[in-house]
Amino acid sequence: MPYIHSRWTSQDGNFMIDKKYHSWRFMPKKPAIREQRQPKRWGTPLAQEKINQRRRVEETTRLMMDNFQPGDTYFTLTFREKLPVKEIKRLVEKFKRQIRDRLKQHGKAFKYLSVIENMGLAAKGRPHAHILTNQLTEEELRFAVSIWKMGRVKVERYGGAAMDAAKLSEYFCKEEIDKETGSGRIALSQNLLRRAPVKEIVTRSETYREEIRAPKGYRVVEALSYNVRTDEGYPIKVAVFERIGGKL
Repeated sequence: MPYIHSRWTSQDGNFMIDKKYHSWRFMPKKPAIREQRQPKRWGTPLAQEKINQRRRVEETTRLMMDNFQPGDTYFTLTFREKLPVKEIKRLVEKFKRQIRDRLKQHGKAFKYLSVIENMGLAAKGRPHAHILTNQLTEEELRFAVSIWKMGRVKVERYGGAAMDAAKLSEYFCKEEIDKETGSGRIALSQNLLRRAPVKEIVTRSETYREEIRAPKGYRVVEALSYNVRTDEGYPIKVAVFERIGGKL
């Protein structure tokens, strides 16, 4: 009985994500290999929420790995006071548009991945936005800070390693999406690469080896790699690899 093998490699080759897993549709036939207990065919709504959140973080991590480099710019914009949702969105979009126009004058593209949190009257804390952009010069940074008049601007440099992408993705995805206000929903510039993993159904083996080995020239990112069973009982192995001696 086959299993599913998912592979993804960043465009620059610095990162690889390898995933192998069974599902209720593709489970081993042999009792000795099949999981110790019969898995639930349908997860509970809570379990599905966890799955959706995990996928959201994984997708965001891949986007960061594929589109952003060490030294890129990470903004946190805060509002002094709560404003109507439409006004919050308008001001954040204006901030991004002004930077884009500034860079365009010098023939430079503007890439971003952003999220606005704490929108709406029921939200706890002040509204704020996180924006990851391609690297800005000191002059461009001074311009960006000068145009934000609504509160504090925090500027940080993106580390660019696998753990940086994973941790920042978790942070971008920490707030549950509010369908009414859009709070917590991630926005992407149109020029970002958006590549899904390549999946295949492996039929030559009942199951896969649990051991995680890095390909030549890469190391295993231990904190992001695991070999477990899901809450529903399905086995899954995820291995994240980072190039040794690459751009990082």
